[in-house]
Amino acid sequence: MLPITPLLPSILDAARLGPVVVSAPTGSGKSTCVPSTLTALGRVLVIEPRRVACRALAVRVAELRGCPSGTDVGWIVRDERRVSDDASITFVTPGVALRIVQSGDIEAYGAIVLDEFHERAFDTDLLLCLLQERRAQSGVQPSALVVMSATIQAERLAEHLGGVHIGGEGRTFPIAVRWHPGDATLPSKRGLDERLAAALESCAADPGDVLVFLPGKAEIARAAQALAGVGGGRWEIATLHGGMTVRDQGDVLRPRAQGVAGASRRRRVVLTTNVAETSLTIPGIGVVIDSGLVRGMVYRAGRGYLSLLPIAQDSAEQRAGRAGRLGPGVCIRLWSPASPLADVTIPEIHRGSLVSLTLSALACSPRGMDLPWLDRPRSFAVAAAMAELTALGCVKDGVITEAGVRLFSLPLDVGLARVLVEGAHAPGLAEPTLLLVAALSVDRPIFRRPDPVVSAGLHDLRAGGCDAVALIEAVRAGDAYRDHLDAKALDEARAAAARFRKLGFGDPRWAGSVPRRPLAELLFRVWPGCAHVRRDQKKHRFTWAAGGTEMELDEESAVPAADTEALIVLDSRAVASQQRPGSGLLITAAMPVPIAWLAAAGFGEKRASKPELCDGELRVTISQVYAGKVLATREGPPTGKAARVAICDLALAGRIMKSQGLRAALEERYKLAMLAAQVAGSNPLLPLPEWLLARLTELGVESGDDLALLRAEDLLPAMPAPAIVEELERRFPRILDTGEAKYEIEYQVAERTAIFHQVGGIRKLPPLPTHLPRLPGFRLFWEQKGRVVAIVGRG
Repeated sequence: MLPITPLLPSILDAARLGPVVVSAPTGSGKSTCVPSTLTALGRVLVIEPRRVACRALAVRVAELRGCPSGTDVGWIVRDERRVSDDASITFVTPGVALRIVQSGDIEAYGAIVLDEFHERAFDTDLLLCLLQERRAQSGVQPSALVVMSATIQAERLAEHLGGVHIGGEGRTFPIAVRWHPGDATLPSKRGLDERLAAALESCAADPGDVLVFLPGKAEIARAAQALAGVGGGRWEIATLHGGMTVRDQGDVLRPRAQGVAGASRRRRVVLTTNVAETSLTIPGIGVVIDSGLVRGMVYRAGRGYLSLLPIAQDSAEQRAGRAGRLGPGVCIRLWSPASPLADVTIPEIHRGSLVSLTLSALACSPRGMDLPWLDRPRSFAVAAAMAELTALGCVKDGVITEAGVRLFSLPLDVGLARVLVEGAHAPGLAEPTLLLVAALSVDRPIFRRPDPVVSAGLHDLRAGGCDAVALIEAVRAGDAYRDHLDAKALDEARAAAARFRKLGFGDPRWAGSVPRRPLAELLFRVWPGCAHVRRDQKKHRFTWAAGGTEMELDEESAVPAADTEALIVLDSRAVASQQRPGSGLLITAAMPVPIAWLAAAGFGEKRASKPELCDGELRVTISQVYAGKVLATREGPPTGKAARVAICDLALAGRIMKSQGLRAALEERYKLAMLAAQVAGSNPLLPLPEWLLARLTELGVESGDDLALLRAEDLLPAMPAPAIVEELERRFPRILDTGEAKYEIEYQVAERTAIFHQVGGIRKLPPLPTHLPRLPGFRLFWEQKGRVVAIVGRG
């Protein structure tokens, strides 16, 4: 009997009354037994965070219920639907579940299970909110809601839901923890394969198979290659991740035969991601080797970047627990025991960009992001997401647009979805954009790392120095061996392309070369922040920026750094700061573009400089500046803001209306207006340049021709009322005569300074404080023949 079995009646009874939170250790049977129990309430929808868990659990539950998988018990994941229309139990990923909620089909289910909620991904947090919102609607018969996890703050979650918590126990044995950090204090990718091989050798005498936790499919592939010769054939290498077929997954999850009499069965090493942390139980495991890494999003300068991150302590404990299912086990950690891991995993809602989450919330609920979150998203991140969605045309005035609904319906990142949709309507770009999006949607590199020895003589799709063209050609007609491609990543990209074609995108008739400029112009239009310009070279490094954080080109990119002044960032990732100085943001795929293309696309702002008034005509040098780099310059008559800035500069330099004494009058009247504001207790004026620019805007100045219509008086602050002027003359005298000396007083109102310039008299020292007018808040100085001394004791 499984540990969860005695609790099943209580779970069913509680689910009839309200939300239920079920917490029980991994291996207790909750993921397989609870859904079957809930069929007493109607059809059951089980939401699992990963495709591999959906498939594996559906197969296992079908076996337990004695029916073929894919019929009464089945699954729906991206690219695959294996379930009957009226199935009793359907396993789905969160993305599929969101679309079920948005379509209203959620009403067909009598019970909904949110499994592995402790991972706290965007979609599961949003689903919990949407299901709560639906339960709160009057006149709606809510589905039963059960939230399950191996580790979570269960009482807090139950209180948030207004439900009950039911906890169970599991079967675990003691686990010995050993450390094999090599040179790494923190979990790190550096030297990971070498540390892993050494750790594997060290556990040759330990019992059971070995489960290795790695951050992603790319690391799994490299580790499999690195471990192939370790132990002289003693180990059988297997992999487990979401990109595998059901059959291949089943081979790993199924208990292994013992082998023929007299033959020693090879021990198995299973390389997996955190899918095996809690979602799935792999039989026969006695040793866990933990890299301590997970692939996740980090939030920098308003954007989310995929990065390798250290796991938290709660995750490390879960991974270690996989070694204690059969008997006493061993966990080998590839980092130092002194490593300061976080205690608990931070919810994704507080780690990454909220663009996709915000679009999903707007598509699924009229309340948008104003939902009953377990942990509220940070306001600045929501504001940044709304701004980006507005720029992408997905949101207008805070409401989702038709384009936004269309992008939500696609199984893609919002930015990639917009490229796919916009490209479908651009002449000659339907197929190139489909192929590019398919390549960029794969979560690992399509091109293998450059190897000069292996690559010699091979066809090089990247020889042109453009990742966009190389990726398009790779998906269109690339060959894994000939073009040095990762065969599995290439298969995933082509599967994605086929999926997009089924949705009506692309044009398989296309057979030409990649139209680079039209493609760049489309990317400029749909990704407002994609264009980056090269900064000055620093310490033999080139960096690119779009006005914010600087980024470097990764080794994966084919773009030649030294020859590229501007580029479009197609994909990027973050790395740990100890691996690389600077920002830690790497461009993994890019499209080099001429500076002139950015200028033609309207990037940057126009700045006027070197204003001149020649024969009554105003002329300036107009520079188009983007991210601190001048894209283009021209000389000519300015208009709009550029004209006003030029006139402002000329006025302050005393180069216009000289006969009317504009400059001196402007400075004098401005000081008077500032003092008047102080006497009246009103807000001070803007700094003089800003005030004058605002005044020119108020006057409707749009070009140099408007100068002929202006008088100096038009550009001066209004003269204060006579009563105010009289008060100013009393409180802020311009001349002071003490008998020993005569002073002209200069008031620098913005700086709150008064300077007493001695213009006559015999006194050789600063004036006595008792002889000075009271000027509260002002700093006082005495000036004589260029010597300036602070006056202490009056002000």
